[in-house]
Amino acid sequence: MAQAKHGHKVRVHYTAKLNDGTVLSSTYKREPLEFTIGEEHVMRDFEKAIVGMNVGEAKNIAISGERMFGPNNENSLIEVDRKNLADYSLKIGRRVKIPGKRFTVKVVNISEAKVMVDTNHPLCGKELFFDIYLLAIL
Repeated sequence: MAQAKHGHKVRVHYTAKLNDGTVLSSTYKREPLEFTIGEEHVMRDFEKAIVGMNVGEAKNIAISGERMFGPNNENSLIEVDRKNLADYSLKIGRRVKIPGKRFTVKVVNISEAKVMVDTNHPLCGKELFFDIYLLAIL
């Protein structure tokens, strides 16, 4: 039986979850994920886990949020003018989108004129667990 290797196009189902079992993403109720190993269309650690797998094989792996999203940077706090976030009901801990940016940030402090936000990715300090099932080598 052929094993998945670098350069193979593969089709997989996966579920990504947190340590507490919270599901972040899954392909089981939608189309499977297809990609070519080595083209870096998915996380490198995810690709490496599939190398050597046989069709029909399942595998569980853990990947640190730091490897996926970078380290939790204590210098990631920035101040934003409160007027730029007027569309939001601001609460400490709530994630909001800064106008013109693609990502959300976490509100950590609110004053009359400014809002302090944390720009770290919400998963950078967490460990992620992936259940992977290799459906096909194409």
